[in-house]
Amino acid sequence: MDQKYKWAEADIYKRLIDTSPSAIVIVDEDDKLISWNESAVKIFGHSQNEALGQSLHIIIPKIHRDAHDIGINRVRNGGRKKLIGKLTIIEALHKEGHHFDVQIALSDWSFLGKKYYSAIINQIFSRPE
Repeated sequence: MDQKYKWAEADIYKRLIDTSPSAIVIVDEDDKLISWNESAVKIFGHSQNEALGQSLHIIIPKIHRDAHDIGINRVRNGGRKKLIGKLTIIEALHKEGHHFDVQIALSDWSFLGKKYYSAIINQIFSRPE
């Protein structure tokens, strides 16, 4: 592929993330946030400066953090992926401390020998019956 098209493709993906009405967040293999779009700011209340470099724990209620850590460690060690690749509803944590429901689609991928995890997140206002 021509270098010009590689740059164009990268720009397209950046614009997709930046303008998405869904929160799109990416964490590295150390569970540190490396991407936090404007919709994530709106949904969770943390600015990009506040979120980037932090653990994903800033949006996970304390009651669910141990389960999150166990799941991430299981996947890192080659274990079963329970939520990755699926659309699910979970409880999230806002900067101001209140909990709310989100619909989340998780994925994992590798790039240049490192593992990354991404989430596309939408706030929901009522659970489906």
